[in-house]
Amino acid sequence: MVTNRKFRFNELHKTLLAIGARMSKPTLIQHLAHLRKKGFIIRKKEDRQNVSYRVNWKKFEHLKDVLDYKQRIDQNLKNEKTFKSNPLDEQVLAISSMLALGELLRLKFDVLAIIEPNRKPDHSFAYIFTHKLLDCYRLWFLDTCKESRENSQKALELIQRAIDGFESDVFEKKPISMS
Repeated sequence: MVTNRKFRFNELHKTLLAIGARMSKPTLIQHLAHLRKKGFIIRKKEDRQNVSYRVNWKKFEHLKDVLDYKQRIDQNLKNEKTFKSNPLDEQVLAISSMLALGELLRLKFDVLAIIEPNRKPDHSFAYIFTHKLLDCYRLWFLDTCKESRENSQKALELIQRAIDGFESDVFEKKPISMS
């Protein structure tokens, strides 16, 4: 889905192996058959030796918002060097925002699953897809922490300060009235 292109079977198998999805060709055939049955992918047979698979985007129309996030995140992925060059406190702020965004999206997809129970798997998938995209910030931050024990210690202090700030905002104020 991320590459948004069609794959021939052997090419798809090699690609999956390259990203760490270890599976035999018979297992991949079973998975592809299941995904086709559910309508998630389209199989196109041009001749006996030329069969390709691609995502059935009509099945994922609800992912338009997710794909918009993907586009924005793709722009940010190009800025990994910029992110890592920021001071730790700015990195923690960015990660806090991404985590909050991810959890709000999860809540949104949970509510959509209640409204549209027949599309619950679609909404769950949308959340997982989005969460994986947002997770790049966490991984970049951990790279910075791995650079030195000092970075890790400072990161823990900044994270704890952020947690304390959220806790005081949430628990020390009067509950918000919804009426």
